[in-house]
Amino acid sequence: RTGLQCCQFISRKIYAFRWDIRNCLPGCMQCNFYRQHHVYELGLWINKYNHKTTADSISKIATAGNIGLKLSKKDRKTLYDIYSDYLKRSTDVGQNQKRLLREELITELLNKNLIINL
Repeated sequence: RTGLQCCQFISRKIYAFRWDIRNCLPGCMQCNFYRQHHVYELGLWINKYNHKTTADSISKIATAGNIGLKLSKKDRKTLYDIYSDYLKRSTDVGQNQKRLLREELITELLNKNLIINL
């Protein structure tokens, strides 16, 4: 599909979740900007796609405030490189392989302290 946007469950203003793959899914502009129930529905899809309590965990951490994750320019470059590699490796593979690659991606990001452990 074309014209998709990165729809984030927790606002980009919450810096710690801005680049967290568990916080976002693709969606159309109309849903992302204009539908009132979009965030709720996005949370349901995030739970279905990741783990049944992911949206609740992210929401609790985000609302607690004072999240101690601040990425340097070097960290953001590392994050970009890791995501770029993931995109290259996940092209033209089946759903099961994509899930495995996604799990590897999340593990790598956690090990490098680039995302918060839920």
